[in-house]
Amino acid sequence: MARRDPKQVIKAVNVRHISYGSGLVISRSVQTGEWALLSAHMPGRKPEPMGILLRDPIDGLHIKLRMDWSGIILDEEEIEIWRAIAEDLEAKGREVGGDCLLDWLEDTASHSLRIGARERVEVSDAQTIVGELYQRYVDSRYPLKCERNAK
Repeated sequence: MARRDPKQVIKAVNVRHISYGSGLVISRSVQTGEWALLSAHMPGRKPEPMGILLRDPIDGLHIKLRMDWSGIILDEEEIEIWRAIAEDLEAKGREVGGDCLLDWLEDTASHSLRIGARERVEVSDAQTIVGELYQRYVDSRYPLKCERNAK
């Protein structure tokens, strides 16, 4: 029996095939990435989720941050500060890369800006994953309801 090259076995494991009704089959590489929740901790207020940072080993860092602070922060000056922070993080991510930015945030963010623990996630389409994480953890203005428990 011929031995298979371990690299080929790993490639085979890391490819997801998507079949469409037309018979078209598209293969997407599935890699393990990491994501973390970024949150704002303002004095006298409850912590608010600010955004999602997703480190994708293929494409680097993907950041999706809250840009609509209405209803959370009433002071226009504070809103501008948080928007500037969001823009700065995106620029730093492009400049130093995902790993360095996440390491830096873990080491330095501790007061008004905090980063949650990194969690592993399978990434085949980073934009879709970051959007789903954002929807679930940041933009959850519409809480999930379970009819089973309702009486």
